[in-house]
Amino acid sequence: MRTIVGRRVASPTVLVREDGKPDRPLKHYVKHSPDGFEWGYGGSGPADLAYAILREIFKMDPAAEKLASKYYHPFKRVIIEKLPRDQFDLPEKRIREVLAKIVEGQLTDILTRSDLI
Repeated sequence: MRTIVGRRVASPTVLVREDGKPDRPLKHYVKHSPDGFEWGYGGSGPADLAYAILREIFKMDPAAEKLASKYYHPFKRVIIEKLPRDQFDLPEKRIREVLAKIVEGQLTDILTRSDLI
């Protein structure tokens, strides 16, 4: 199972942590922010992080790019904007649960739940 790990050292660093494998950087697909990932607020860096996370989690699915393009903005609002600024650990299971609720149209319900992050 994968976990997306964000740490703010000298600059924001986001890694993919998989069981039994060395950590690796999360691939940045530049859509809004050429400067890289950010989190903890709304903006271009958080938008790119949301998009990259969805691409990573669903990368084996041929529709990964389409799914990420369609849902990264709501995912950013629900999860990425609410992550603690200093660091986060976001398990794949949680990402899939939240995205399922967004796809099912339960966005208003999860916007009010702090237990999702």
